[in-house]
Amino acid sequence: MEPRSVERILQDIRTSAGGTAGRDAARAELDNQLAGVLSTDLRQLSRDITDAKTILGTRLSELTSALGELGRATKDAAEGSSRQAAALVLWTKVYVGVTVAIMLIGLGGLAYQIYSARNARLPAAPPAAASRPQPR
Repeated sequence: MEPRSVERILQDIRTSAGGTAGRDAARAELDNQLAGVLSTDLRQLSRDITDAKTILGTRLSELTSALGELGRATKDAAEGSSRQAAALVLWTKVYVGVTVAIMLIGLGGLAYQIYSARNARLPAAPPAAASRPQPR
């Protein structure tokens, strides 16, 4: 025998005239059918929740992996930046040293020029006017 529809059972409960046995039987049948539907829906809900947990777990695992990669990339970038800053400091020191050396060489050249000019022999003075014959 095929199960009756919920609507048919409800109609039988409404039209039951005074007989509680028929009404109780119809209610029990209705409760049984609704419990089956509820059980099926709860099983489906449980499967959906399990699927959602699996998807969330997978996404969380991917996110954790991506965050780990980001952390490694950030660490590598920081180390590269630190090496670059150290190289800039080194070359700045070299540049300052070379600049100081050039300045000292220039000052040495200037001092040499001043010293040479002071100690240079001046050409002899022209003979005095008396020793020259005077034009007449």
